[in-house]
Amino acid sequence: MTPLVSVIIPAYNAAKFIVATIRSVLEQSYGKVEVLVIDDGSTDNTAAALAPFQARIRYIPQPNRGESSARNRGLGESRGEYVIFLDADDLLAPGMIARAVGALEKLPDFSAVYGLRAAFTSPTDPYVFRGKNDWHSGRTMQNRSSTEKGEGAWPPTVGDEASEDASPADLRTPAKDGILSPDESPDGSIGIESVRRYAKPAHSGNIFPDVMRGATLVPGQFLLHRRCFRDVPGFRDDLQFGEDWDFLLRITYRFPFLFVPEVFLKKRQHPQMQSLAKDRPDIVLLRQQILRDIFGEETEALSRRYLNRRVYADWYRSIAFSCVQSGDVSKALLYMWKSLACWPLQPKIALWLIYQACPPALKASLKRMKHAPGR
Repeated sequence: MTPLVSVIIPAYNAAKFIVATIRSVLEQSYGKVEVLVIDDGSTDNTAAALAPFQARIRYIPQPNRGESSARNRGLGESRGEYVIFLDADDLLAPGMIARAVGALEKLPDFSAVYGLRAAFTSPTDPYVFRGKNDWHSGRTMQNRSSTEKGEGAWPPTVGDEASEDASPADLRTPAKDGILSPDESPDGSIGIESVRRYAKPAHSGNIFPDVMRGATLVPGQFLLHRRCFRDVPGFRDDLQFGEDWDFLLRITYRFPFLFVPEVFLKKRQHPQMQSLAKDRPDIVLLRQQILRDIFGEETEALSRRYLNRRVYADWYRSIAFSCVQSGDVSKALLYMWKSLACWPLQPKIALWLIYQACPPALKASLKRMKHAPGR
């Protein structure tokens, strides 16, 4: 008997992207899926955008209580043997559900399965990836020179390797890899400018140490058997930041994960993402508190085993990068310095800090050099 899969989508003012998200689920090859959209008090036309799908989804409105509350509400309302959490601006890769369920059905000792994710933007979004380590607004990646892509260019840039989603592989859009190509977008309107595949962690079994050190799985990148929620009831709704990491820690501490080396999720990058929010707290202090909340007296032993100054440097660098992308340069400077204090051997950050200290005229000159024809 084919098991039911529940896809839970929390939505808050999500009208701009949610139609593409819904279509990415409804067009899956797997035939037994329920889609639950928890409208968390939207004030835009999210409900109207979802009206054409009312016969194929379960639309559940609630007062605004936050994303974690919406996910938990969806979990409580769902009936599936398997559960996928999906953000309202992201896309499930074609065939993701069939591949994930098939993998777990063959290996019932596992209760969870995850794959790769590909980050993408559309031409109407101001943030797009450039080369290996930059974001920019404008031209497509394929039309720029090697220097323009960030290889030895000035001003120095900090980018994906500095994010919480570290260890990306530089990638164009080859369909053979199962990665986004421009004609794959469910609503036919998303022109892909650049794509990146994230592959950390990338193994089956105990991935708790990877998550402890900051490797990230995001909603839509993994599928869980319902038995997981007997031990982990859901997301903490008292956390504005860090709730995904808290959930992953608790799940991966108890259950091994099966890894499938295929793209499961297409993760949209745009300036409204929470990861780019200006008011993010100190990531090290936040995560230390989350660890204490979960593990209590075990926290010190776990920290000695899995964490060190280089890990803390990576954490600070990730929040610094988010501050850069949200335009909060002063906070970015603070967290860059904290990252260097934890681990000084980071030449790109050192160069970036030097650049920020340059007079405006010198900065403008360096930018002109960077974008000069033939560079």
